[in-house]
Amino acid sequence: MNVVNNLESPWVYVDDSDPAIAYSGPWVVDTGIPTGLDALTQPESTNTPAYGTLHSITFDNIFGSVHSFWYIFNGKYIFISASAKV
Repeated sequence: MNVVNNLESPWVYVDDSDPAIAYSGPWVVDTGIPTGLDALTQPESTNTPAYGTLHSITFDNIFGSVHSFWYIFNGKYIFISASAKV
């Protein structure tokens, strides 16, 4: 499980590869994506994933398909980070 919890902060970081996240629909799973400083040399990588994985949808399967995910947590707020490549 890729969860980071800093005891000095109320934030808990949950990576997209966490098995507690359930995905539905034709998601594409990319693995082996450069992280950290190596990703800075990749011009297409402006936001690098923490653990080298990324769930995405493609333009080919965006229409006529339902893409969803859910994650059950005990808390008041959630922040989801996403990006789009146009």
